[in-house]
Order: sequence, then C-alpha cells, then structure tokens
Amino acid sequence: MTKIALHELQIIDSQIDKVKSISESLEEKITLEEKLAEISRLEKVISNLGELISKESKDQKKLEDSTSGYTEKIDREEKKLYAGTIVNPKELKGIENEVRSLKALRDTDETELLEIIEKVEEIDGHLLEHNRQLQAVRAEADLAQASFEKASADIELQLKELGSQRIEVEPLVEPDLLKLYAKLRNEKQGVAVAELNGSTCGGCHTELPAQELERAIAVEQVWRCPHCRRILLGQT
Repeated sequence: MTKIALHELQIIDSQIDKVKSISESLEEKITLEEKLAEISRLEKVISNLGELISKESKDQKKLEDSTSGYTEKIDREEKKLYAGTIVNPKELKGIENEVRSLKALRDTDETELLEIIEKVEEIDGHLLEHNRQLQAVRAEADLAQASFEKASADIELQLKELGSQRIEVEPLVEPDLLKLYAKLRNEKQGVAVAELNGSTCGGCHTELPAQELERAIAVEQVWRCPHCRRILLGQT
C-alpha cells in the first residue's frame, strides 16, 4: 500500500509541478506583460513630449512678448519720425537707424517664432498619435488581463483539485519515507520516485544489475536506485 501511495503522490506532485510551470509561461501572461510594457513605454514617450511642448511653449511666449515689445517700440519711434515735431536731420537719421535696427531684431525673432510654432505643431501631432496608440494598447491590455485572469482561475482550480488529491494520499505514506521523498524531490528536480522499466531505472535511465533488480521488484519493499538514489518502484 505504501509503494502504491508513494507512486500516486509522485504522480500528483509531478502534475502540480507541471501546472505551476504552465502558469509561469502562460501565453496570456506573456501577452499581458507585453501590453503593460508597451503602455509604460508610451506613457514615458508622452511624458517626454509633454515636457518638450512645455519648454517650447515657454520659448514661444518669450518670443511673442519680444516681438510685441519690438513692435511697440517701432510704433513709438515711427510716430516721432513722421509727426513732424523733429526737424534736426541728425536726430531724424538716428530714429530711422533705430527703427531699422528694431525691425531687424523683430524679423529675427519672428523667424525663430515661426520655427517654434511649426515645431510645437509637429510635437502636438506626435503627441496625438501616441495618445491614440496608448488608448488602443490599454484596450488590448484590458482584454489580455481578462484572458489572463480566466487562465489563472483555471490553473488555480486544477491546483486546488490536485491539492485535495494530495491531502488524501499523503497520510498513506509512512512519515520516514515521506521525509526521504521530500528530500529527494528537492535534490532530484522534483522526481523522487522512479518506475523500473524492464531492468532500467526510469529516473537516471541506467540498467540495474540482476541482484539489484530482484530487490527493486519486491512487492512490499521500497528500494533506491544504486545510481541516482531515487526511490525505485517495480512496474505496476
């Protein structure tokens, strides 16, 4: 009975290991992680674009204020120039030169302003497109989340059922043997019990000598493979 229970326990634990392994590599999980990573990437790009627009908008405001200031100065100087109140040629010439200089400065700022306006419009376009992409990926992530939760629930159900089976079988194994089983499970990548396939150990796939084979297939005796030290069971 102990050998049968031990064999059943190994089968159950191997199934549990398999289900847990599947859980770690679920396609739904991978898809969800990819969508969440894409969301994070897009949010970072959008944040950077927002900061860039903020900076360019500040520069735009400075240039708008600057060109407005130049225009006001030009208007004042031109009023002096054409008001007829100044008759001194030298002073008039000075005003003309000042107006010419102010207009040149305003032209430079207006050129830079147009460049910034075009740049902001371009960034706005990128920002709009990335926001559109973000909304689409978020919708895809919601679907991926739902699929992952369903797959996870199915796995949890399987693990619960296997756990119930294990609770029933474990008490049928002698305590000392159960300790050995747990130790070997930890050392042998989860496989503590191996079946005998003909004269070959199913764990390490090594052929046993005839005398060892006779011991291993004893009905009530629990024996360990002399090579891999797994608990060896005769074919049932």
